[in-house]
Amino acid sequence: MFFDEIGDMPQEVQASLLRVLQEKEIYRIGDTKTRKVNARVIAATNKDLKTLVDDGRFRLDLFYRLKVITIELPALRERIEDILDLAPYFLNKICKSAGRVTPDVSDAVYSRLLSYPWPGSIRELENCMESMIAMTDGTVLTEEDIPEEIR
Repeated sequence: MFFDEIGDMPQEVQASLLRVLQEKEIYRIGDTKTRKVNARVIAATNKDLKTLVDDGRFRLDLFYRLKVITIELPALRERIEDILDLAPYFLNKICKSAGRVTPDVSDAVYSRLLSYPWPGSIRELENCMESMIAMTDGTVLTEEDIPEEIR
């Protein structure tokens, strides 16, 4: 199971999740019997969970239950060269799902993408690619196709 932004999870939900992780049982909605579950958990957050624990906003026991393997992934602005792989990946994915031919990308677009600070990280890049595809009818993405807030 994947929990995105687990740092935003309300405390009562944290307690329920902890119980499921410890007991490996759940109640389905409307059911009176428990069912066994066997799942691996992956959780992601942009927040410092240790700080949330110290502030009493995240359960310490759940923190340690989840903290088996930690992978720290730097923000996109700290690994800007990844844009050269991520932008074409998102373009291909978006075009495939829309049944469109993937356009080429001009050097000027790549230059702008590489100079932008990406405060929204990878999600912002993906949204940018989606916006560019939605706004173009050409075979090459140009600077004019870049969303205004990124230009």
